[in-house]
Amino acid sequence: MILVVGIIVASLLSYQQEQRALLRETEDRLSAVSRLQATRLAIWRRERLTDASVIGSERNLARAAADFVRHPGDREQQENIRHSLDVMKRGYGYYSVQLLDDRARVLIHATGDRPVVGLRLPALLSSVRAHGKPILTDFHSDSARVPVTHLDIIVPLDMTGIHDVSGLYLLLRVDPTAFLFPFLEAVDSSRTTPVFAFVRTEGNTVVVFFAAADDEHQGRWQEFSADNLTLPEVRAARGERGFFRATDHHGEDLYVYAVDVADMPWSVIAMLSESVIRNPLRVRAEAMGLFIMLFTLASAFAILFLWNREVKASRQREQESRALLDESRDLYRQLYHGMYQGVIYVDDAGNVLDANPSANRILGLSVPQGDQITLRGLFHSVVRDDGTAVASDALSSIVVPRSGRPVMDLTLGVQRAEGSPVIWLIVSAFPLIHGGEVHPGHTLMVFEDVTDRRAVIERLRESESLNRNLVDHMPLRIFIKDCESRYRSCNAVFARDLGLSPDAIIGKTDLDLFPRQLAEEYHAGDRIVITENRLIDVQEEYQLPDRLRWIRVIKVPYRDPHGNVTGLLGMFEDITERRLGEEIRSARLRLTDFARDHTTEELLRETLDEVGTLTGSPIGFYHFLEPDQKTLTLQAWSTRTLKEFCHAEGKGAHYALDEAGVWIDCVRERRPVIHNDYMALPHRKGLPPGHAHVERELAVPIFRGTLIVAILGIGNKATPYTQQDIDTVVQFADMAWDVAEVKRAEDRLKSSLREKEVLLKEVHHRVKNNLQVISSLLNLQSARIPDPTIRAAFFASQTRVRSMALIHEKLYRSEMLAGIDFGDYLRTVTGDLVRSYSITNVTVEMETEEVHLPVDTAIPCGLIVNELISNALKHAFPAGTEGKLYVKARRLSSAEVELIVEDTGRGMPPGSDPRTMTSMGMTLVHSLTEQIGGTFSLTVPHGTRIAIRFPG
Repeated sequence: MILVVGIIVASLLSYQQEQRALLRETEDRLSAVSRLQATRLAIWRRERLTDASVIGSERNLARAAADFVRHPGDREQQENIRHSLDVMKRGYGYYSVQLLDDRARVLIHATGDRPVVGLRLPALLSSVRAHGKPILTDFHSDSARVPVTHLDIIVPLDMTGIHDVSGLYLLLRVDPTAFLFPFLEAVDSSRTTPVFAFVRTEGNTVVVFFAAADDEHQGRWQEFSADNLTLPEVRAARGERGFFRATDHHGEDLYVYAVDVADMPWSVIAMLSESVIRNPLRVRAEAMGLFIMLFTLASAFAILFLWNREVKASRQREQESRALLDESRDLYRQLYHGMYQGVIYVDDAGNVLDANPSANRILGLSVPQGDQITLRGLFHSVVRDDGTAVASDALSSIVVPRSGRPVMDLTLGVQRAEGSPVIWLIVSAFPLIHGGEVHPGHTLMVFEDVTDRRAVIERLRESESLNRNLVDHMPLRIFIKDCESRYRSCNAVFARDLGLSPDAIIGKTDLDLFPRQLAEEYHAGDRIVITENRLIDVQEEYQLPDRLRWIRVIKVPYRDPHGNVTGLLGMFEDITERRLGEEIRSARLRLTDFARDHTTEELLRETLDEVGTLTGSPIGFYHFLEPDQKTLTLQAWSTRTLKEFCHAEGKGAHYALDEAGVWIDCVRERRPVIHNDYMALPHRKGLPPGHAHVERELAVPIFRGTLIVAILGIGNKATPYTQQDIDTVVQFADMAWDVAEVKRAEDRLKSSLREKEVLLKEVHHRVKNNLQVISSLLNLQSARIPDPTIRAAFFASQTRVRSMALIHEKLYRSEMLAGIDFGDYLRTVTGDLVRSYSITNVTVEMETEEVHLPVDTAIPCGLIVNELISNALKHAFPAGTEGKLYVKARRLSSAEVELIVEDTGRGMPPGSDPRTMTSMGMTLVHSLTEQIGGTFSLTVPHGTRIAIRFPG
């Protein structure tokens, strides 16, 4: 019975403990999910406001809105602003986008929107106008005006620089279906999933916005009286936070966790039914009750059964005790023999009485072995952990203590025989004192082989030493500071830069090591890293006595194993070479682009200006060395050299190499030369009148193959020139030569092209003049012919020659020598023909597009036009009849052109077939049409219409 009562009490205690644990787990679960949803909603709100700020600062949008306000009836302006609103609506996924004025009126909206702003908007617009930045409303609906639950973002447009229009705003309406409901989705739809809701107060009403309850993400509103304090929604809305128990409006008990949403009047609550939470406990309690009942019945039957067997059991106990004792001995023996530690049993004289198999395996023993083995003779040598030897006669006193106190974790290295490997052991000795004894009679030695472990530790120590050496010899300067900006550690390179040892730096601050201004800048950076818990990566420039130095500094928070910031880790490296290389590459790109639109001299001057800027040199020159390697050609000087320093003449001049000054040493020695003390040079020859005063100079020869082709020089740097300056100048010198060579070749090619263009224009001009001479000869000849028919034939030939001459005139006057603007040609030739025939009763209408034709197509087309227009002017309008003549040229496609000549005259006789006509004009038209691969068509609706289509 006592056992039954104990089980019942233990079960009740266990039930209470599990109940408390389940409530703690429920609280943790509801807290985690509610805080997660609140955080995600706050992040979502910040993202929407960030999007709104970006949209509001968009200058193109502001200008488009201003243009629309200025011209609201302009369809193009409407389309522009509506297109911008549509792009914004699609790109950001808004439910509605509307442009508002200062009085909350909708000026225009995105396609498909309803131009409704809502009842609350004027007051919100006043708040935006007062603060000058976007605001986001909470969840709301405007009843029948805007039935969809939504959020509004009001964005003021940045009208800076737009003086005649102001006070424009964007209303960005967010549909929670698209943006917000995914945050409120439950993981699954089971009853064990917490229910989420947003709550807030509106007067004496608590508004509740529940999460999506179906697959279409449709939320739902509910309102409760703020006086009903039993509801979890009301308690959360009235300020209760954290974990609490409540009853919902259906009377169901709930566990609730409530948290605030940052920057919003809403709170998030996560709720879970108490019945769902306690269901596992109820099932367990019912099972425990059934178990106790069955156990009680079984115990009663067992007591009766045992009472009857007590007599028999008492007779068997002695036998069972003996069996247990034998089993215990067997268990001890198995444990003794199965231990992975070695065990040796030693008497007070140091004799080994017994050893388990692990001891035999570790030490290579076989105990007992006929003769008695002693600890003294067991090992060849023994050393301590610090390397000191242990005398053989002292070993027993160490591991067999007479004090009666155990020896714990003694590290010894032992050798079984001379030359055998050292085995490292961790030894513990336990004296065994039996009843009545003063001193221990036997000792139990337990030891473990740690040879492999010790080797691993040694390797770790070597690895640590190696890592330290690597850190000390890395080119990076590395240091660690505490939260007070005191140095805790640094590598050898960092210490060497400061001229100190690492130990001398530890404990100091930047004020102890650097100038005050620099130290304060370093300390400010430390504060940012430590207080804001973030990385900083900056590049800093230092002007050293001999050169400019760029340093990249990286500082990151330094954390302990628990993640707490305890200081910072800093690294810096010298990036001067990399920075200089980037600037050189950037300058090379600028010069390459500069070369496209400038002359060779301007390119060389720009190169010298770039080199002067990078090296700090106000003087620069670039001269060519002729292939004879004896003659210099002066080419270019830097801008500052010409404006501020040097007025000596000589551009383009040639003079002998032997007459040049000391800067020509770079040619004699065939390498870059630096003269940092020009005035002290014994072989200097002096400077020509107007030449700049020289204090120091650097000259670099430019090689192509074995020949020196040019020299680039700079001078008067404020500090001595170094190898770094040579490297910079060499790169620019080679690049300038390559680009200059290309530029000179381009100049030669352009000059050749200009000569050919002039020659071709001269050919067209001469052909035109010759055709004009032929036309004049025909005119003179026709004047002597009395027969009007023959004279008309001469006149027709003369017009044909003039049409060809006009084409050559257009060509030599045109910038495009490969073809002519045929539309312009048609207007000119038509006007000439009308004037030639002295026509006053016909109105000519032209309809021409910009059609360019090559010469071999333009000349036949010109002759065709001449024949068709001449025929119309001569035959279509007899006896002064008035009418119209239409001339059209248009491009049907990229590969086909159509030419149309149409008149409103009397037309051709019925049944006329132009293919059978034998007149000179029509024969010529057909022949020329076939020559250009065209097709001929004639229609006679009201007059005559001839259309020719041809490739072009």
